[in-house]
Amino acid sequence: MTRDVFKYFKQVRSLQESTTSERAHELGYEYQSRGVWLDPKNGKRYKADGVNFKEIPQQEVSQREPAAQEEPQKKTLSQFKKETEPQQPQQEPEPSVADQNSRNVPGGPNDAALSSGDKMTVKKMLSRGREQSQSPERKKQIDQQADDMIAQYDAEKEAEEIEAQLQADAEEQERQKEMGTPEGPLKDPSEFKTINQALQETGENFDGSQSDGDVDRSTEQSIQRVSDISNTDVNDPRFDKGRQSQKRFLEHYSQDSEYRSGLDTLSKSIARSTDRTKVNEMMDAIDSGDYLRQIQLTKNNSKSVSELLLDAGIDVNDEQQIKQFKNTYDEINSFIGDDGYFKRGEAHELVGSNLGYFEAQHIAEREDLKNLDVPGIQTKAFNTASEMESPLAENDPVITDAVYSLLPTPARDFLSKSGSPGKFYDPREKDSQGKSSNPIRGSAALHMWGMQDGRDAYALSGQRRSPGEFQVEHIQPLKAGGRDHIENFGMLLRRVNEPRADLPFEKFQEQAKRKKDSVDADLSSPKVRERLEKSYRASSFNSELAPVMGGDIGSLIDPKIMNKVNSGLESKLGKESSASLKMSEEDYTNYQNKVNDFLQSQGLDSKSQLRDLDSNQLNGLFDIIGEGLGVDKVKLNEYMGRNLINNYNTGTRSVIDKDGNLVPGRGGTTPTSGNLLNMQNSIFSDDSLSPEEKKMAISGANSLFQDMKKTRNAYIENASNPQTYENYLSDVVKNIDYLTGEGDTPLKSGRKYDTRLTGNSKHNIDSDIGGGIMSLLSLDTASLSGGKDGFSPGFQKGGLTPQSKEHVKNLRKKLVSSYVKTSGFSEEEISNPDSLTKSKRKKIEPLLNALENIDRGLAS
Repeated sequence: MTRDVFKYFKQVRSLQESTTSERAHELGYEYQSRGVWLDPKNGKRYKADGVNFKEIPQQEVSQREPAAQEEPQKKTLSQFKKETEPQQPQQEPEPSVADQNSRNVPGGPNDAALSSGDKMTVKKMLSRGREQSQSPERKKQIDQQADDMIAQYDAEKEAEEIEAQLQADAEEQERQKEMGTPEGPLKDPSEFKTINQALQETGENFDGSQSDGDVDRSTEQSIQRVSDISNTDVNDPRFDKGRQSQKRFLEHYSQDSEYRSGLDTLSKSIARSTDRTKVNEMMDAIDSGDYLRQIQLTKNNSKSVSELLLDAGIDVNDEQQIKQFKNTYDEINSFIGDDGYFKRGEAHELVGSNLGYFEAQHIAEREDLKNLDVPGIQTKAFNTASEMESPLAENDPVITDAVYSLLPTPARDFLSKSGSPGKFYDPREKDSQGKSSNPIRGSAALHMWGMQDGRDAYALSGQRRSPGEFQVEHIQPLKAGGRDHIENFGMLLRRVNEPRADLPFEKFQEQAKRKKDSVDADLSSPKVRERLEKSYRASSFNSELAPVMGGDIGSLIDPKIMNKVNSGLESKLGKESSASLKMSEEDYTNYQNKVNDFLQSQGLDSKSQLRDLDSNQLNGLFDIIGEGLGVDKVKLNEYMGRNLINNYNTGTRSVIDKDGNLVPGRGGTTPTSGNLLNMQNSIFSDDSLSPEEKKMAISGANSLFQDMKKTRNAYIENASNPQTYENYLSDVVKNIDYLTGEGDTPLKSGRKYDTRLTGNSKHNIDSDIGGGIMSLLSLDTASLSGGKDGFSPGFQKGGLTPQSKEHVKNLRKKLVSSYVKTSGFSEEEISNPDSLTKSKRKKIEPLLNALENIDRGLAS
């Protein structure tokens, strides 16, 4: 009842303002009857709808007048869209102005008073006996209110008459439909497809571009549309919806939601992890209108669906809000996989971090990007949903918050961390910068995706893409002074965001234009697409083979590998897109047979261990795997190193802070240099070793490498202590000596590589000694600005211990020797670089910079 009272006062306030009448006079319309206005210029009649007016079709104005037969006119695309778009469901009509029960204000004007048109009676009933105590202003207000209520009553009655006539006409049409026509039965309106349905079935997107499954193709129409957007001033009325969306977005996400407690209940008690049981139960209740159904939160606590929604800002009595909530949830949930992560399309996986050809064609038209400020870029991007006539266009951020809170944890985490800045937007924290996993940033990212209707903020074209294919874009790059803040956000496809990186828009658009000219980059090219598909499937097999490389050979032909690859492809790409990528059982059986034939020819069986194979056997087996599954045998050799030597990384990440100190990084690990991997992984194909020596060499390389990782991490944690650096240097020397055949090691000095497994025939033990030392002491980056030489002798602010200096001298000698053996320069030339010509000096510039750094450390 309280809601009805508020509805009444809102209605009265609207009548007092008389906005409809004022707007009609501005347009030059003349009042005809209740809610009906005439345009004397063209004789057309209009029906009032708030402050807007809708033309009354001629057949409604004169239902009984015989209409003249007209020649059918050709319809424009705009007209076709309007005629075929799905009609919005009609809302329940507002109660009559005379309805006492609806207004719940006893004593007010009743039906009899308003139908009589007696203004004095209406005024008296509005005053409710308080005429003597009313101010002149109030009496004037009551006078105007009486006029408006009588006018509205008349309009309502006429509308009822029109409605009755339309109902009668509809019944007559239904009767004729049942009877049929000479051409056959009349079609039901539902049989006519909307323009969106028609376009989708023909592979055409709403913007005029075309789609072949997951692959978009540009057209003149789609490119022209983006060009028009670029050439239209951002202040043009065309972007009014974008301005409104942007304003609502900034206002809502500039602070925490007032419904945070209820949203936390949804995310922590209903949608925990990837279990969708409670979420599905809740949504089933909403679909069936069973809002009183209890959802168990904990063992001793439950809440009704109505309470859960209301606590999250969703009113079950607001039919439009509930409908929008359900539609938004269904749309976004369609992109969620069984594992709780967002699905990703074929184009996303195959193109990867390369600028997509389709996107490049449209970004090449965005000349406005170079001149627009950040709010202007946001405005045009946020206008996309309304321009595409998307159901997401009018989405309220309150709805987005609730839907976001019901997503599985992996999907929420993906959105909240999207864009990977150093500091993440959170208006609750100082300077609006906080932790990555906060729901405000995640929901903001999802809402932007909705406002852009799942299109890229710069390309503005194509089909609607999964949120999992997007990243938060910093319109003003972080390195150019931009912040991780909603005022600087957009949503870009990964294949647009990563190529843009920190480029200014001038450079980025040049890149797009170059890509546009490179037709080979088009995923729709059959040859390119086939190559990328094979590469992508190969990477899937790589992922499955990696954990079992180094064990028995039988694990490499297990049927589970094919099943996991095929199910993984379907999970990521969907059934349709993955169909052509999946491996058939016949092909996999052929692969298994070839491996088994090879084993038989070599006197081996499925229980044989990979580490025991000689170089020819290893290469022969890897060739079969490469041919059958498309994988790179150099990668297979690396996977053996990961499993047998555990050499995937050298330890935790590190950075040099603003004070110039080496400190632990933000997480993750530092990859092992290729040179060191070659020195270690070449053990597997070293035929100079006996089986026992090979096992010993693998075990020794593993043990020394793990020791070095520990001392390296200890140094990062306490880089100001000279002893931690000495310990690290000691382990570097031990690793280099062991792998080069010096000291207590089964490996031979000057040993040869099987270059079939190194990926480059130029690799040898001498070149890798130099490269390995340069990498382990970060001498390969010592000449760069920004402080990347945290492990170099010259970086040590406290100086080197005597033992550290001995280690450094040892490594310096090996470094110079390796260059002498591989570069053609003599030791004398390296020691006297001033005697070299400019071109010669340039060839060994990295070495000279490294030696300068080493000598600086030795002099400390």
